[in-house]
Amino acid sequence: MKNEENINTDSSNMQELDQMRQQMALLKHSLDRQLVVSDKLMRQSMKGKLQWIKQMVWFEIIATPLLIIFFVIEAMQLELSMGPVVMLAVILAVSVTADYIINVKRAPDFMAGTLVATQEQLLSMKRLRMWSFAINLPLSLIWAAWFIIDMYMRLPVGHVIDTAHSAALTGGIVGGSIGLVAGLVVAVVILRKMQKTNDSIIDQIKDLGGD
Repeated sequence: MKNEENINTDSSNMQELDQMRQQMALLKHSLDRQLVVSDKLMRQSMKGKLQWIKQMVWFEIIATPLLIIFFVIEAMQLELSMGPVVMLAVILAVSVTADYIINVKRAPDFMAGTLVATQEQLLSMKRLRMWSFAINLPLSLIWAAWFIIDMYMRLPVGHVIDTAHSAALTGGIVGGSIGLVAGLVVAVVILRKMQKTNDSIIDQIKDLGGD
């Protein structure tokens, strides 16, 4: 009888252990699924934060040809040289290409790869943006100076505003100067916002132990 009781007890214990293992396996599977879902949502959130930058780059690509056409027409109407227009076209083409490569083509694939690799890509984007800005800034200032001086040199002797043409030149000089300052301010604000967006994602990765 005692042997039978011991056998029954052992069998009961084995069943309980087996049930516990099954419960643990189910719990582990459930936790794994929750982690996968959480990781996917987190990566989608990171991807969404960079979306406005990509949209801005596509806007640049569309707006650049229109801006070049505008300056071509402006130069023809004001009888200016085409040198500044050609320089502007080159600067814009190089700038937009660089923006596309840095912010779209080289943007991290948040849905694949490790967070460490993603963090390195985000830091690389920040460095490349600063290099691009450091190159474009002096070139843009040189172009603006050339364009404004070209209009100034075509004003009548004594700079008397006596015709519609001279009035348009004067308006171009004033408007160009104001536009230059406003453009620089906007460029710096956008650059800072882009860098802060990357910093926000990098901080999120660090909080998750991705560093």
